[in-house]
Amino acid sequence: MAAVDQHVAEIRERLDAGHPGLIPRAPHREVLADYALGFLDALEEIDWREPVGHDYAVCRLTAISWLVTRHDLV
Repeated sequence: MAAVDQHVAEIRERLDAGHPGLIPRAPHREVLADYALGFLDALEEIDWREPVGHDYAVCRLTAISWLVTRHDLV
């Protein structure tokens, strides 16, 4: 869970780096969707396959899913 939390924090920072507040804002649906699609494209380019354990990509995709669920971005 800690690894996913770190990925959530990094995604929030990448998407909203200019936000000065202490409480992170909900990501914009379109911005997060573009980020997710770009990440999936990068995984396809390297021919990534889901491993047995949890690697960087699994944690990043879980973090994206958590943000979508947390902020009701469906």
